Amino acid sequence: MNRGSGTGIAWLVADRARGDYLCQWYGGSADDSLLEQARAATAQAAVSWGRSRTPRVRIRTATGRTYWAGSGPKPDGITDGWVDEIEGPGAVAPPGLTGTSVP
Repeated sequence: MNRGSGTGIAWLVADRARGDYLCQWYGGSADDSLLEQARAATAQAAVSWGRSRTPRVRIRTATGRTYWAGSGPKPDGITDGWVDEIEGPGAVAPPGLTGTSVP
């Protein structure tokens, strides 16, 4: 495993039925090989998991919004960056912050 190698992309997706996040790290020449997967109890824990593996991290929250949580360049189609605690208890998104829904 190339943990922390900075390659690939992490996809973090809210699982509404379970109330947690499915975390998947993909790599390979086309980022299409699953390298590792896990579950995280919160969005913040999921983002931390992804960032520990790669600078390319995207998260789809329970509200159906997709944010870029990575430190690498944002891919086309994602304009909004992740704000820590955005979905935590009592959290309020900064004015003008919106997500990009991914079909």
